[in-house]
Amino acid sequence: MEVDLAALHLNASRAYASHATTPIVPFGTAGDFSDAAQVAKILKDNGCPMSDMQLVLNTAAGANLIGKQAQAHIAGTDSIQRQGIILKTAGFNIRESAQIVSTLAVGTNTGPYAINGAHAAGATTITLKTGTGTILAGDVITIGTDTVTKYVVLTGCAAAGDITINAPGLTKALAGNEAIAVVGTCSRSMAFDRSAIHLLARLPKLPTGGDAAVDEYIMVDPLSGLPFRIALYKGYHANQIAISCAWGVKAVKPPNIALLLGQ
Repeated sequence: MEVDLAALHLNASRAYASHATTPIVPFGTAGDFSDAAQVAKILKDNGCPMSDMQLVLNTAAGANLIGKQAQAHIAGTDSIQRQGIILKTAGFNIRESAQIVSTLAVGTNTGPYAINGAHAAGATTITLKTGTGTILAGDVITIGTDTVTKYVVLTGCAAAGDITINAPGLTKALAGNEAIAVVGTCSRSMAFDRSAIHLLARLPKLPTGGDAAVDEYIMVDPLSGLPFRIALYKGYHANQIAISCAWGVKAVKPPNIALLLGQ
């Protein structure tokens, strides 16, 4: 489930990193929570609700947050230092996941590509000219001299033509001829409003009359609400226990999803 949810980084609106195209591990400076504040700014600028924001970090960023921001005089408590409990920061409920994407291949963009003609603020279809190489779905790109604003590509290209970026699109109008730069391979910690991502789960479908299980137990996790079937299967000199659940995921509101890039 975590792998599927982490794959929804492709649907993020924009991304933040403290460096232009070579991100570093976030929260590397003690007492500095700017990384969380800046990715929160993206969501606020997009009109995202602030009441239930989540920030899921990769373990490297989580280690920095615990190791460098845990001093009681910074955090206001010793619970981070002693128990490893990450406190709410910049409006985010902060979690960690080892499944955060960190090795996604990026486009070559060897040309590089350039913007073809004027584009209005809010545009999600971007027309490119000249250039060689590829821009891939999931690439994080910057446009022209603005290396702070980083867009997430929904549909890429392998020749001059159109690419699409996720809503809400361009933050400002483009005049044309601005060069495209692709951010290098990096981790993609995810910030989002809880309602922007859906995880739907149910018990798996069984054949009419059931299967070969000799015993089963249906449980619902009290924290997540996820249902699981726990079934016992007898075999020769063996018992096999299967824990099963069927699920699907979907990003339903890209403007309410943003990325915090790192290593």
